[in-house]
Amino acid sequence: MHSALDRISNQLNLLHQKEGYAADLLYSISAPESAEGQWICHVVPRWQRNPGGSLLAYDAPTNTAQEKLFSIHLVLAALLAAPDARGRVLILDELGDSLGAEHRREVIAALRDAALEHGITVLATCQDGLMADVGPMCGQVLQFRYYSKSDPLNRPTVMYGFDANRRRVKLTLNDLVVSRS
Repeated sequence: MHSALDRISNQLNLLHQKEGYAADLLYSISAPESAEGQWICHVVPRWQRNPGGSLLAYDAPTNTAQEKLFSIHLVLAALLAAPDARGRVLILDELGDSLGAEHRREVIAALRDAALEHGITVLATCQDGLMADVGPMCGQVLQFRYYSKSDPLNRPTVMYGFDANRRRVKLTLNDLVVSRS
């Protein structure tokens, strides 16, 4: 258990260092006193919120945008610390919730970079407004569109991607613009 938490802590620090700050997991593990007892593991994610500052516990008050980015780093760290992370899928709910434009781009960039570097796939639910930021930053987008509660069928799934020459964008752009109006 120690080695798994150490790997997650190291990955968390590596991810957070890309933002210019440090992070770690402070943990303690208590063995059971008897064969019927339980292991107790207490884990506190910590991170710097300003350069040169001390590491603060995850639940210390902060703005929601910083919290969301750190949460993404923590989830990614756990995924990337697992043996053979390549090929795994990370599923996130309400990706852009509570984020302004700049923090949305930071979160998307962190996910994109981890996906490219480690060969993972990220599936995320998000509001339509986030698609403007996701499209240019991500290699491929698969969009499931919900039409309405009264319609028995959702709108058709849209899948598009970008090659090195940006040709796929040009081929699908008209369909995307027409379907959004």
